[in-house]
Amino acid sequence: MEGAHARRVGLAGLAGAAALAVVVRVPLFGVPLDPDEGGYAFVAHRWAGGAVLYADAWVDRPQGLMLLFRAVDAVAYSPAGIRAAAMVVAAVLAVVTGTAAWALAGPRAATMAAVACAVVAAGPWLQGYELNGELAASAVGTTGVALALVWRARRGSLAWLVAAGLAAGAEPLMKQSGLDAAVVVVAVVAGAGTGRRARAGAAAAAGLVAPVALAAAWGAATVGLGAWWFAVAGFQRLQAGEGLGARLASTGLAAATVAPDLALLAAVGVWGAVRVGRRGDWLPAGWLGAAAVCVLAGPYGHPHYWVQLVAPASVAAAAGLAAVKARRALAALAAVLVLPVASQLVLVSVGAAERTRLVVHDPRLLANPAVSAWLRAHTRPGQQVYALAASADLYLHAGRSTDYRYLWLAMVDEIPGAVPAIRAYLAGPAAPAAVVEYQSPDAVDPSGRLATLLAARYRRVTTIDGFPVLTRAPTRRRGEG
Repeated sequence: MEGAHARRVGLAGLAGAAALAVVVRVPLFGVPLDPDEGGYAFVAHRWAGGAVLYADAWVDRPQGLMLLFRAVDAVAYSPAGIRAAAMVVAAVLAVVTGTAAWALAGPRAATMAAVACAVVAAGPWLQGYELNGELAASAVGTTGVALALVWRARRGSLAWLVAAGLAAGAEPLMKQSGLDAAVVVVAVVAGAGTGRRARAGAAAAAGLVAPVALAAAWGAATVGLGAWWFAVAGFQRLQAGEGLGARLASTGLAAATVAPDLALLAAVGVWGAVRVGRRGDWLPAGWLGAAAVCVLAGPYGHPHYWVQLVAPASVAAAAGLAAVKARRALAALAAVLVLPVASQLVLVSVGAAERTRLVVHDPRLLANPAVSAWLRAHTRPGQQVYALAASADLYLHAGRSTDYRYLWLAMVDEIPGAVPAIRAYLAGPAAPAAVVEYQSPDAVDPSGRLATLLAARYRRVTTIDGFPVLTRAPTRRRGEG
């Protein structure tokens, strides 16, 4: 039995880890938004303003993530609001990670897991300082895991399993590949005694099914089931057409990128999972394995996919270290954290501009503060602008909108009709006042028709950090010239 002092220390550890999750994100608070962060915020902003999600405001992410960004929009539609929300989500993730470890191995494990998660999940190379789908999915899914493990440890009310199922079922509504929590909930039910397994399974199943069923029903009622399914699942299959060689190359590059933040924690997590498994509980190993599959299931090898591995690795590592002498366990935890902390210290020691250059390598993101300033100075708030063919964060930064609904380059490349829709948009009566060429028109439309249209209707007025900026040419009145 845990003593009152141990519980108080464990609770203090969780609270401290939550605060730590916020503090370690401060150095990168002002780094430019990722296109996903800015794009999701813009879509949510349009949705809040009356646009129909998955029709006028199109995105290939399920409603859970969009609801999160709508909540952010309600408080502050700004880069600062998005990064503050990331801090809140990260603090929640640290607490529920610690809670899961507590249910497995006690309050000392809770503190170690929560601290490890707080620091590593903020890693600059993991891109964990961003408000991305992986961070949100991890917070929601790990909540489900923690609730399931608490039920297993206490054999309490089945309401714990219903809640666990609801959280695990909501995880893929943040990130489609977020299925690891559901695996854990099913494993917990399977391990229940024969006398309780049927009722426990019914309780967990009710929770697991409800979020996706509600999302599908909402989609069917608003845009139709087919349109909703294409947005949240069908488009993902289009992207999955990437060849095996390209997939392995992108995954290997991402793994090498995140290694300074994650490699040591992952190694200790595998050790801890095996150690706990040999004592008869393979659940941490199963969770870690399921999370690894979720990471590898993403269509592109982005570094932020690996955020999904942080919570299960932290719990597995802490559960293994809980049975080690305190001094050795602390030494192992310090070793896990030394590289992530060193990265943070390096970033703190340099100026803001150098910090941005070290972390951000997309030239669009580096240029967009200047591009956005130019657009605010040379267009009116009611006028539209267009990032050709994609820089989804531009609209939030510039405080301007666009009616063209495909904000990411993969959508323009993969969705039938997307390129003709660009031509129709630029040729129509609601054509944008300004166009920023992030990609060459001929690369976007090899037929040459897009380039011809731009030459006829727009003129280049400036170039900012290598990106041409075009504005609408004055329309000649009949009889002029």
